[in-house]
Amino acid sequence: MPQSRGAVDRGHDRVGVSMLTQVRMPQLTPRTITHENISSVDRGFLSCTKGPLETHAPEDGQVDLNLIIKRGGYYQYLRDDGYPKHFPLDEHLFPFIQQLTIDDPDADDATVTAEREQLEWVILSGRDSMLGTCTFSYLSFPPDYPASIQFPDVKQLGFFSSVTDSITKALTIVPAIWEVYGQPKSGYSFSGLSLLPSGSAYTSDDYSQFYLLGHILKETTPSWYDGWSVTSSHRFHLGAIEWLMGVLHHYHDLLDYVGIRHAVTAALYSYPCHAGLLQALAERFNRRFNTFATAEGETSIDLWGFHRISGLPICGGLYEKVCLDDLHRDSSKGTGSYHTPYSLRYLTKVWRDLARAGKDETPSACKSSVRVSLNAWVSFFYNGPFCFHNSFAGDTTSWGDHYQLSVEQEENVSFLPASKNKGWNPRRLPDRTYLAAYLAYWLSTFVVPYGEDGYIRPEVLYQACALADGTRLALAPAALASIFHGLGNLTASPTPRDRAVVLPTHYLSAWAGLLLQGFCQQTHLENISAPLLFLFRNCPNHVSYDQLRNARKALSFLPSKDQAGLNFQHCSWGFRPIAGERPEGMQYFLPGQQEAHPSFYKGWLCNIRPSVLVFRKGTAVILEPYYPNPFARNFGYDQATPPNADFPLSTRLYRGSDRHLVAASWWCYYIQRGPPLGCTLPKAERLGQVDVYYARWWFRHSNVFREQVDRIKEAEEKRLCRVDLPPLAISTTFLKKRFPTVDPSLHGSRRKKEGSQKPPLTEKHAYTGAMKPLERPSISGLKDKQSLSPQKHYSWWLHLLSDCGYPANAALSSPILPDGYTNDLWPHWEQHLKNSIARVGPVEFISQLDNCTHLQDLWDAISKAGKIVKLDPKAVVLPPSFSSIPDAPSDTIVEDADFGVQNDEGIGDMETDDYHPIRDGAPSSDEEDIPAADDPGRAIITSGAEMPGFPTPEEGELSRGRISKRNGSALVGSDPAHPVEGAISGDLEITPPDHLGGELTGAPEQSQLVINTPSQGYEIVEGAIIGEDSDGSGGVATGDVSMVDDTVGSLQTLGAGTDVEASGATCFASHRDDSAPPASQEVTPCVLAEGGLVPVQRPDFPPHGIVWPDDSQTGSEQGIGFLIEPFIRSIRMVIEAEFPPSIDKVCDRMEASTRTYHLMGLPRDPWMAGIDSMWAEVQDLHAKSVRESIDLQIRQLGGDISALESRLADTCMRVTAVGTRQAELASSSAALMDEISLLEQAIERSSIRLAELKPALAVTAEAEKNVTAEMEVLDQERLALEHELAAKQSMLMDLQIQISPSS
Repeated sequence: MPQSRGAVDRGHDRVGVSMLTQVRMPQLTPRTITHENISSVDRGFLSCTKGPLETHAPEDGQVDLNLIIKRGGYYQYLRDDGYPKHFPLDEHLFPFIQQLTIDDPDADDATVTAEREQLEWVILSGRDSMLGTCTFSYLSFPPDYPASIQFPDVKQLGFFSSVTDSITKALTIVPAIWEVYGQPKSGYSFSGLSLLPSGSAYTSDDYSQFYLLGHILKETTPSWYDGWSVTSSHRFHLGAIEWLMGVLHHYHDLLDYVGIRHAVTAALYSYPCHAGLLQALAERFNRRFNTFATAEGETSIDLWGFHRISGLPICGGLYEKVCLDDLHRDSSKGTGSYHTPYSLRYLTKVWRDLARAGKDETPSACKSSVRVSLNAWVSFFYNGPFCFHNSFAGDTTSWGDHYQLSVEQEENVSFLPASKNKGWNPRRLPDRTYLAAYLAYWLSTFVVPYGEDGYIRPEVLYQACALADGTRLALAPAALASIFHGLGNLTASPTPRDRAVVLPTHYLSAWAGLLLQGFCQQTHLENISAPLLFLFRNCPNHVSYDQLRNARKALSFLPSKDQAGLNFQHCSWGFRPIAGERPEGMQYFLPGQQEAHPSFYKGWLCNIRPSVLVFRKGTAVILEPYYPNPFARNFGYDQATPPNADFPLSTRLYRGSDRHLVAASWWCYYIQRGPPLGCTLPKAERLGQVDVYYARWWFRHSNVFREQVDRIKEAEEKRLCRVDLPPLAISTTFLKKRFPTVDPSLHGSRRKKEGSQKPPLTEKHAYTGAMKPLERPSISGLKDKQSLSPQKHYSWWLHLLSDCGYPANAALSSPILPDGYTNDLWPHWEQHLKNSIARVGPVEFISQLDNCTHLQDLWDAISKAGKIVKLDPKAVVLPPSFSSIPDAPSDTIVEDADFGVQNDEGIGDMETDDYHPIRDGAPSSDEEDIPAADDPGRAIITSGAEMPGFPTPEEGELSRGRISKRNGSALVGSDPAHPVEGAISGDLEITPPDHLGGELTGAPEQSQLVINTPSQGYEIVEGAIIGEDSDGSGGVATGDVSMVDDTVGSLQTLGAGTDVEASGATCFASHRDDSAPPASQEVTPCVLAEGGLVPVQRPDFPPHGIVWPDDSQTGSEQGIGFLIEPFIRSIRMVIEAEFPPSIDKVCDRMEASTRTYHLMGLPRDPWMAGIDSMWAEVQDLHAKSVRESIDLQIRQLGGDISALESRLADTCMRVTAVGTRQAELASSSAALMDEISLLEQAIERSSIRLAELKPALAVTAEAEKNVTAEMEVLDQERLALEHELAAKQSMLMDLQIQISPSS
């Protein structure tokens, strides 16, 4: 407990704390919420909410009836520019919707409810009650709709796309005996148990090493040098501990219900940050696999161990931080009940008003600058009495055992504090709301603090309210994903010692302390099921450099017969699920617990299965891979060799518009259920052994991890002595103590300004965070284990038409008449389409399905919903469960299937702290998804010169897809029996135009359209369009499309209404504004080849000038094929003699050959066609030369731009760091000045009091002197009386003796 004066920094608010009072904290009232009545605790679905700054508005904010219209069965709320965005207010809208009636007397309750919901959706879809203070997102799994099961694309799963029936495997293990020098030796074999995938088949694989330690040894990256910029998220805030004590007292059973009571209790205490241990582990962190390398193998923070340390659940719902818009948050069911609980609606308004507090006006605020500090949030819900000052709780956690502090606070207009010293729940909020308010603080500071340093974000409120509402969430995967992401950002930095990262160091330090036991202090643990984090509660920190040195020794040590190695199973040993057969089936228990629960087994499955951990935070999704097979010993399994494979993620921080669908697909993959017999549980105290094949494989790749501490220090010292590298801000005391041979003038605190300068570009490239491209490894034995068949894309449109009795080529104008159907599947399809729109997010389009009358209306609703999140309409609807996919002989319903969805919009749109552990051949952020040329349903345009002997187009062939006949353009049939010499690589692909029903007209499956390109002497007519020609059928390809490097720009299939501008020409596909439904072809934007780059325009090129002689000829056309070949060969020799070919030489040879050819009496047309074709080749070669020259310049400029961008990013990062440091120093300076002011005031008051007390002291001294003299007189009088009394008593005794009978 605090015993002294001081000051607490509470944001911009200053809090003075006086001496500890003698008044105890008030006793909390008995809790009223128990396990028995949890379900009856009000959730507030029937109540409106009002923010703290909202006042009762009887007139303002009402629903304006003049703005409501209904057209074509749809409501509209016509807001003008002057209409407030946050109107109408809930207090008016909610009763208005419930009282709405319709004129139809025959309408039943369901119809009235649907009308109310539709009108409310229209009003809320245009309202922003948050006043622009935050960015809204869609939920991955909408709560009022059935969850859709979707998985990532097979390409994203990579090696792990093969489905196995087992997770564990029994095999014969030959244990390894480690040797300090030389290869490990073999022990006696035994029957072991390993995790899949692993085995001796992978011992030939390489191992990808992305470690900071290697760069330190190479002197390319500075070491720590006693520097550590990682910030702990768990810090003291005035009032938070008292608030938590009350939460634990009153809501003990509510927290137990969702499985987080112990995890929340842990926030009562302080925990050390073992910087030295964390630095040693960070040096060995592999960003590709999220593992830590030691001399004897890999380990990592596994899910089971993290659950044991933190107490956070492994199983439950997806934890995603999202901020819902008004439509998804404030809509009601039309029957007097909201969809969301009171807590979410109220706390959202509290956050909004706290963000706007202190402003003179309340306009829309900038989203990037609107913040709510943790102190403002705490003071709003709890404002005294206080009993903790700059310290956390001790062993006593009851209010009544503590004494109060006298706190004086300065008013701060940016805060809206509760009434002072009103105790528990001063605003008398509902229980679930008050609990959710604290859980928002707890999640932001203790569990998943990614990007939350010092602030409460609105996205955290949804999940805090879900927990308070009784929803169990899987917090462990999200928290572990944020930790891995933070470690990746830290170790990918050019200077990790200066990288500012906020991490839950209490979790990390606890795991490090359990792995490296003996290097930090631990306390006792009363309950075996309590989080292991409690072992480190209120323990002190240690000297970081000594810890670092000791940890490096331990991590580089190879075990021997006399000394054991690291304890990898420190978290799971003695605490693993136990299977027990019961009459009701197989049950799973934990040691020391009598109650069985299926989550024990489910959590263990998620713990030992490779997956991707998902943490969604608003506009971004963190995707961090999780591979347990390299550290099987953590769980008691035997360690075999893992494959050098991973999930080919293109980014670890995805920010596309479909981020909620990406998160949902990876989450479904994470929670997939395996067969019960496919997993063997190890015994609770089983110790995993190391297979000798793994030991030898690891020994080959782990030289750097066995380096001695002195070798690391030597490399650190060499780098400090290098004058060609920037100086580092290192204290002189540290340098003199740890590196006495280094000249302190090279570094030190006085060189900070120099050290913050930009390092040389060569050094920057040496340790840039983005890793070099890595070729995807080939996995031994993979070909035998899996053979991936071509993917198929599912066409829900054709599936719907088939189920509902429409032909495959049904027109979009076909009516929807449910009453006329005899098929029972239509109602199921209608509900499935509504669920699909809700899954994607824009539920405002669901009402369009209720009012659609034609297939066109149905397609429009789906395509518009997909357009909101930039998703192709074909990916909006997943295969239904009520109907199997019909058989289709030509794969019209299922083609190139990909039941997961992800666009590439968000891959390149990353935050500054995103990093690429590897590239592995993954497309860059600006690459488009260009389909392969062999995809079905496309016409392929190839190059074919019109030479004698080749077939010419027959009449009627143009119906497959035509090109403008102007300027000699024509179609040439493609005959496989007559290959075209010099065919173009990277052929232009154009899909034939869609019929309304998606059927291809007159195009056999095997046929290919071959269009003469400029290389055959023709030009594509400029100014025309790709779409319908004058006949209204068939495609017209036009525009000045340049030819470069024998390649025509590759076009994906054009969707209707798609405009593409390339090289000055415009391509347009007609029919409708929205995409037409697909059949066997894709509906995607037009994209040029070469990675989306627009080809360089062909420079002006002279004609060849070859004219057929006018002289008369004699001869025969017989033997043309024989006679023409030598002439063609001679011209081609000149063309191929140099690059690019000389125009004059080619023209001379063509002219001479033409004269000779003419004199031989051979025909004109075949020859001139060949001349045109070869001249076009000359044109292409010159264009290619120009393109290569420009490409070289582009690459050079790209390199320069990349270097400048890198330097700019580094400068911005340093500016941010300096700004942060400046703010911290300013805050510290203000704190010191305030404290000095308080001390000066105290001195002044003491001086005045001293002047008052001196005269009083003199008077008191004189009185004391008089009293002393009087005391001396009284003492003498007392002594005299005592003597006289004694004499009298003696005389009395003598007289009594004289009269006694005996005498």
